Amino acid sequence: MKDNDKKEHLGTDSSGGSESSKPKSGELRESELRYRRLFEAAQDGILILDAETGTISDANPFIIDLLGFSHEQLAGKRLWEIGAFRDIFASQEKFKELQSLGYVRYEGLPLIAADGRKLFVEFVSNVYEVEGAKVIQCNIRDNTARREAELEKDRLNEKIIEKNEEIESFLYVTTHDLRTPLVNIQGFSRNLAKDLKKLYTLLSKADLPEGIKERVRTLLTDDLPESMGFITGGVLKMNMMIGALLKIARLGRIAPTSASVDMDAVLKDVLGTFAYQLEKIGGVVNILDLPRCSSDTEVVSQVFALLIDNAIKYRKKGRRLEITIEGKVTEDGLVRYMVSDNGLGIEDAELEKIWQVFYSGHTADPGVEHGEGIGLTIAKRMVERNGGRIRVESKEGVGTKFIIDLPARK
Repeated sequence: MKDNDKKEHLGTDSSGGSESSKPKSGELRESELRYRRLFEAAQDGILILDAETGTISDANPFIIDLLGFSHEQLAGKRLWEIGAFRDIFASQEKFKELQSLGYVRYEGLPLIAADGRKLFVEFVSNVYEVEGAKVIQCNIRDNTARREAELEKDRLNEKIIEKNEEIESFLYVTTHDLRTPLVNIQGFSRNLAKDLKKLYTLLSKADLPEGIKERVRTLLTDDLPESMGFITGGVLKMNMMIGALLKIARLGRIAPTSASVDMDAVLKDVLGTFAYQLEKIGGVVNILDLPRCSSDTEVVSQVFALLIDNAIKYRKKGRRLEITIEGKVTEDGLVRYMVSDNGLGIEDAELEKIWQVFYSGHTADPGVEHGEGIGLTIAKRMVERNGGRIRVESKEGVGTKFIIDLPARK
C-alpha cells in the first residue's frame, strides 16, 4: 500500500487545501470504514505507533493472535516495552534511528510470543503523516514455517556433508588396506608362473609314460598358465579400480581454492598435453570466447582435460574429430562453458549413468578406448566442490555437449 493511499485511509490533513478538494463527511466515514476493514482482515500483523513517543495506538487481530498479547496489553505501551520486540528496539536510540530514516526492514527477525514460542518474521516499518501528525505503521509477516524449513534444510545439508566426509575417509583407508593383499597376490602369482616353467623343465626330462607326459605338458603349458592369466588379470583390474577409488577419495581431502582463472591460458596448457594424440588421429579443437571464472585453476584444468580425453576416447571412427570449447556469462552471475564434440554420442537412457563410478559406454564398440570409468565422476565432483554444476546433452551418432557453470570472476 502506498503512503498516499495510507493517508487517505487513515484520514486527511485538515489544514490547507480548498473546500472542494476535501472529502465530504460521508465519503470520509466510508474511507475510514474501508481502511478499518482492511486493517482488521489483513493476514499480516499491523501495529500503529505514535511516531514521537513510540506508543502503540492500535493493533490488528492478526498480530494479537500471532503474539498472544491482548489488545489491552499492547495499546498504550511503547514498542520496546513489549517483550517480543525488545531485540529490535532495545532502547530509544534504536527508535530514534527509525524516526530519522523513516523506514526499516528486518528479514528473518526472531520474536518471542507471550507463551514463549519463537517466531521468525519479516518486520517493515514506515513513517508517514496523518492529519499533520507523524505515524509509524509496522507490518509483521510470519515467516516461521519458511525459516524452520530453511534451518532444517541447512541441518540436513550439514549432515550429508558430514556423512560424505565419513564415507570418503572410510574409502581412503579401505582402499589403502586392500592394496596390501593385492600386492602379495600379484607377487606370488609371478613366482608361481616362474615355478611352473621350472616344473615343466624338470618333468620334460623325467622318464614318464608318453600319455602322462603329454597330460602334464598340457597342464603346465596351457591350463595352468591360462588360470594364472585370469588371476593376474583380475588383480590388475582390481588394482586399477582401487586406484580409481583412491582418486575419488582424495577429492574430498583437498580443499578447493578460488581465484580469477585465465581460461585461455588454462586451455593452452591442457591442449599442449593432447597435441600428440590430436595430431595422430587428425582431430581439431576450436577455442572461441572464454570469459574468466572464479574457481580453482588446477581443478578447472583437470575438468577440461577429462572432457577432452573423453571426446578423444569416444570419437566416431571414419569421421574427423572436432571439439569446440566456448563460454559466456549468464544472467544469474555464472560463466557457462560448453565443450562440444561430433563423436559417438550417448543414448538417452544412458545420460544419467555416465556420472556413475566405473561406468563405461559403448562397451560393444571395439574401436572405443575404455579407461578407468571414473573420469566423468571426478569431473562432476570437482565442478560441484567449486560451487558449479555440470550437465550433458547428447544425440547418439551425432555428438555430445558438456555444459559447465562456474561462478563468474569476482
